[in-house]
Amino acid sequence: GISTAGDITTMGDRIVFNDFTTLTGNVQLNTGTGGGDVDFLATLSSLTANTNNLTIAADSGDINFDFVVGSTPLGAVTLSSAQNVGIDNTFSAASLTQSLGAGTTTIANTLTATTGDVSITTSGIDLNGNIVATAGTGAVTLEAGAGTLALAAAINANGAVSLNGGTAINTSGNVTTTADAITFNDPTTLTGNVLLSTGTGAGDVNFLSTLTANAANARTLGITAGTGAINFDNVVGATPLGAVTLTSAGNVAIDNTFTAVSLTQTAGTG
Repeated sequence: GISTAGDITTMGDRIVFNDFTTLTGNVQLNTGTGGGDVDFLATLSSLTANTNNLTIAADSGDINFDFVVGSTPLGAVTLSSAQNVGIDNTFSAASLTQSLGAGTTTIANTLTATTGDVSITTSGIDLNGNIVATAGTGAVTLEAGAGTLALAAAINANGAVSLNGGTAINTSGNVTTTADAITFNDPTTLTGNVLLSTGTGAGDVNFLSTLTANAANARTLGITAGTGAINFDNVVGATPLGAVTLTSAGNVAIDNTFTAVSLTQTAGTG
């Protein structure tokens, strides 16, 4: 195996960890301008849980985590630049921050933030594995600045969830918070049945742009907002939604046209 607390810098060339790797201290990896890929071809872990940080700058290169990351959770993981990012297996770290990306970040298995937040800013995001951020601050921000945010898995967060798609948000994934807001900032299409819950306390559910379905009358939406508000700020149902059920809320606001198979609100305090 490989034990490392050493930084590595190349001049646009690839960095590869071919065998199982343990971080014994904070590590920075940088492939320079023009970027080479950074590849972990086997497991990646930490000597001590949540304490050894990993920072990667790949510029226009890809970052690939091919196997399990964080059987002992890493500290804060920061991806400051990359083309594509691939998380192919379970990933556990104190937090994950991607601040810049020109391609697509693909999460294929469960991503866990053990004490902090998940924040991903890149061109496109494919979420095929669940995000779990139920300890610590636990906020989740996904921003696909120039492409599509595709959610085919669940988000379970202790903090607020903010979802952004430069061209679209396509979702069949449930979202749960503990009394914190869930916000869809850009045009959203339901590609499957979706449940949204902010729990029993406060925590608004906001659709700030259009909401539609990819198949008429077929995609149901269930929302539990506790004492929080539910806000539909733009057109809902250009392609009609299936049954919409509002289980609890403070205030509910439907500010534009709304088309669905049915609308049922079973409780409200506002």
